[in-house]
Amino acid sequence: MSPQNPSPLSHWRASEDEGVSFWEIWEAAWAAKWSIAAFALLFGAVAATWSFLQPDWYQARAVLLAVDPIQAQPTISPSGDPAAAPLSRGLFATPQVPLLTLRSERFAEQFIEQHELLPVLFAEFWDVSARRWISEARAEAPDLRDAVSFFTSDVLAVDSDPRSGVTTLSVTWTDPVLAREWADALVKDLNDTLRAQALADAERNVEHLKSQSKQTGAATVQQALARLLEVELQRVMLAKVQPDVAFAVLDPARTPKDPIGPQRLKITLIALAGGALIGAMVVFLRRSAALRREQLEAAIAAQHEYEDEHGEPHEEVQPLPALRPASRSGISSVL
Repeated sequence: MSPQNPSPLSHWRASEDEGVSFWEIWEAAWAAKWSIAAFALLFGAVAATWSFLQPDWYQARAVLLAVDPIQAQPTISPSGDPAAAPLSRGLFATPQVPLLTLRSERFAEQFIEQHELLPVLFAEFWDVSARRWISEARAEAPDLRDAVSFFTSDVLAVDSDPRSGVTTLSVTWTDPVLAREWADALVKDLNDTLRAQALADAERNVEHLKSQSKQTGAATVQQALARLLEVELQRVMLAKVQPDVAFAVLDPARTPKDPIGPQRLKITLIALAGGALIGAMVVFLRRSAALRREQLEAAIAAQHEYEDEHGEPHEEVQPLPALRPASRSGISSVL
């Protein structure tokens, strides 16, 4: 049995499929403007309070130039005569060694250990008077792995231009004086570390070439070994007397005057915008839930009215199990 006139249920379904216009959204937002403003102010106040509780961060920068004390030394000639042309050797195996060493976690670990920076990096967990970690503040005391991860990700930054060979070393810390001292110490420690490594490699090569020279009698090989020995002796001399074997300082680090962060105004503005957006979403969701609840109540009332008039359930209501008045989960599923 099908009614001739459109039922209230048909009208409810048609209204459910209608879209929401921009003006309806604007009217809903304007009607709840104070609620949205309250969300924005709450988020902004929390963000501003948090940002002002954070310490200032300062950044010290040093501009470095990669150097290679040995530019052109003899190499094996295309004709095959090892004594015909010099060997092209630098103080390091590859030109990228100083930069890769500066960025390595191993060098950061050595720097932290040498300067005893673990309590400084995690000062909030360190009891200065007792010289021990505060057990209540952290379940597990920070170790060297935590320090290296924090130092390489948040404190030290290295930017390099491969075309010019210029490298910018940046150290960011809450104490501007410490930031400058760490930047200077990093450059010095890097040059000292690579000088010691290059000196050890060159001296080991010298001993090996001397032993090989005693064991061979061929004149050609003797000449090649002599030239190689000359290069290695030059590397030993330069490693001992050259102050900057990896990087020369073009612009030394200076004590920063102004902090670079936190950007409190920016943080507060972003929090205000985010709070307003979240507030608008909450308002729209509540309004949508209220409208859907009214539609469900209207559909249930229409169903009851139809059953009272005709004494049988309406056909259009059968596929709507969510319209049962006693089922709260059904309404939730529709929402």
